[in-house]
Amino acid sequence: MIMRILSPLAAAAGTAFGLACLWAGPARADLALNAAGSADGLVLAVFATINSGDTGFGPFGLAATGNGNILVHNQPNETTYVFKDINGQTVGSAVSSTNSVSSNTSGYATAGGQAYGSIGGIGTRFVQFNSDGTVNRTLAPGTTAYLGMVGEPNGHILATSRFQGLIDINPVTNSFSEVIPGLTGDGLSLSADGKTAYLVSNGSVLAIDLVTRTVAQVYANAGPSPDSTGVINAPGSAVNGEIVVSNNDGSLGLIDPATGGYTQIGSGGTRLDYTFADASNGSLLIDGSNNVYRLTCTLADCSIGSPPPASAPEPAAITLLGAGLAGLACFRRRRGDG
Repeated sequence: MIMRILSPLAAAAGTAFGLACLWAGPARADLALNAAGSADGLVLAVFATINSGDTGFGPFGLAATGNGNILVHNQPNETTYVFKDINGQTVGSAVSSTNSVSSNTSGYATAGGQAYGSIGGIGTRFVQFNSDGTVNRTLAPGTTAYLGMVGEPNGHILATSRFQGLIDINPVTNSFSEVIPGLTGDGLSLSADGKTAYLVSNGSVLAIDLVTRTVAQVYANAGPSPDSTGVINAPGSAVNGEIVVSNNDGSLGLIDPATGGYTQIGSGGTRLDYTFADASNGSLLIDGSNNVYRLTCTLADCSIGSPPPASAPEPAAITLLGAGLAGLACFRRRRGDG
């Protein structure tokens, strides 16, 4: 068994996504938010059904391409699919697909408008992908991929390497530096300002200060089986800075960074795995065994993992839903542990 260590819509979302949410509504499949999740101003929808009925390993790598599509690597059939960035899709509606070189359980990332990942699984090489999911080039020679990757605001890639630990890859110079030698883990995510990375290690979520390159906080109460995270960016709201956790047992939770308390916000899903912060609309894509889900934050000026573009239009349906839920989330009492 592969050890999973965690590897983060605003009201101002893209028109296409707003229309998709309007008809998709809350999750149509097994995973569903509970009352706590809804009260926090969150909405869940199915982005794409990949392996209907599957409960084991499913999609892993998630990344946006330079032309705005989404790459989804599916481990069971060793195929990378390219989807439009809208909800309610199936493999039959994919723009294209390509067979992978071999089974891959590592994460993908987007940095500087390009998609990156690894091929061949743990211990193999990092690569840059073309927009159709084929390999463009080998990245950072001398490094060996492990599991987690996330794009940084400066165009670099933060990744876990099997032998080098947590590393920073510069795609322009094709070089790397060690951030914390020996520190490995699963899915990685970033705070909205890009200064803090979140990595799950041995069942805990580590908050890593990327300025000092140290582990600043350990959240030991990180859910039943954490695998990936996202961070809610909602200035002025009670949920601002809270950490979304996807769990291998098919549940979702939130960590309050102020108290370290964990609250379940969703359940009933299949194995949940990596996440991807979709910067084009401020939502969080989440791998499940059967589906890739989209978690949306509907509070004003809210996103998960990265702020949405300033010029993005504001769909009326999303705005109204956000207004209805914002009061509940912004004025709810702070939760304690559990």
